[in-house]
Amino acid sequence: MYLYKSVDDHLILVWYRNNVNSNSILVHDFDHNGISEFYVNDGQKILGFERDVVMSPGKPNGFQAFPLDTNLICLKWNESIGADRYVIYRGTNNDNITKYDSTVTEVMYVDSSVTKNQQYFYAIQIIDFTFEKNRGRLSTILSAIPNQPPFVDTLIVKNMNQIEVHFNEPMEIKSLIAANFSLTSEDNPTTSATTFLNGKAVLLTFSNPFLYEETYELELSTLKDMDKTPLPESETIQSFVYLHQVDNKPYVQEWRFEDDQSLILKFNVAMSPNSIFDISNYRLEPSGRVESVKSVNDSEKIFRIDLSKDTYGIHSGITTYLTLYNLESLQGVRLEVGNRIALISIASDIDQIVVYPQPLTTEKEWLMFSNIAPGTSIKIFDMNGHYIAELTEKDQNGGVQWDLRDRSGSKVSSGIYIYYATFENQTKLGKFTIVK
Repeated sequence: MYLYKSVDDHLILVWYRNNVNSNSILVHDFDHNGISEFYVNDGQKILGFERDVVMSPGKPNGFQAFPLDTNLICLKWNESIGADRYVIYRGTNNDNITKYDSTVTEVMYVDSSVTKNQQYFYAIQIIDFTFEKNRGRLSTILSAIPNQPPFVDTLIVKNMNQIEVHFNEPMEIKSLIAANFSLTSEDNPTTSATTFLNGKAVLLTFSNPFLYEETYELELSTLKDMDKTPLPESETIQSFVYLHQVDNKPYVQEWRFEDDQSLILKFNVAMSPNSIFDISNYRLEPSGRVESVKSVNDSEKIFRIDLSKDTYGIHSGITTYLTLYNLESLQGVRLEVGNRIALISIASDIDQIVVYPQPLTTEKEWLMFSNIAPGTSIKIFDMNGHYIAELTEKDQNGGVQWDLRDRSGSKVSSGIYIYYATFENQTKLGKFTIVK
């Protein structure tokens, strides 16, 4: 028997009991204390259970842990009404954190007693003396590694509508979105942000062309590196001057999935039909091929690319790379920059997590969790509540693969399994089946 709690449309497993032999549950307040009990049968006797009447504070919400530099780690969480104190727990491994410090009213804490490149684990606890049991449960345990903050290495003006921003290290892919880049004091929105060099650079496209010899300021907001270290304040404004004349070099201005088997490519200039419609000029990795290329509404710049059925889809969790060869504009200028595109669709939450194949049979030696946000953690349990394995999405392609082995390295057996996925303050509970 499993007891779940509903939190923000998610179910969280809070209790379970083995050897229950009931097809129904009896609920009634037999002892007249105002709290209903529930009764089940274990095959030999009737068992009764009642909720613990001793209440305690809840867990802190919105908990974040991220490094500021090589010497500081910042903790933040949401204010809890009525809290008398917040206790900070810390440790150097996930299974052994101890009380470290506390704060009375602040909902932010900066830990300065850290060592560069050492991973630290944190949790927050609420103390509220209005409760009989005044200590709440620990928050989700998060980790952070103090390291050098990222910085902008180079800013390159590509043409009248595009600039490239290069960083000194790979950045968190989900932070490199168009909404996080804007021109100050300009009515010229960023229409797209395309990452390349494994997150070390981003190509920004703007709605309106730059003016010749005009100075612009680019504002970068909420950008983080792979360790979630934020871009320093001193790096958030970057200036550039547009000095180029009209650039006739072709490039992919925008791309998007239309569905699992097709995507849309938009170029900055009209493209040569002889090169754009030749499917031998396209290559997909690690699987699939381009079946056809068609113009969208007879446009010379926008094309629909149809993909074969063995191409990994939008929510597969496996990165597909599209490489463009020998494509030319109508003027005969070869496409040279940005000819390799990582077809990644990254989820911002875990509500629509996909588990496949289902059911898993002997034909597959792995199970995929896809359509998840980068950094999502997934814990796997058997139906008896035993902790089997834990997975973390680290490569920012929206998926993580399980090799069907438990924590000791042994292959798991057939059965129904429960997964518990967490991302930031989001949780998702589900199940899957293995049939061998």
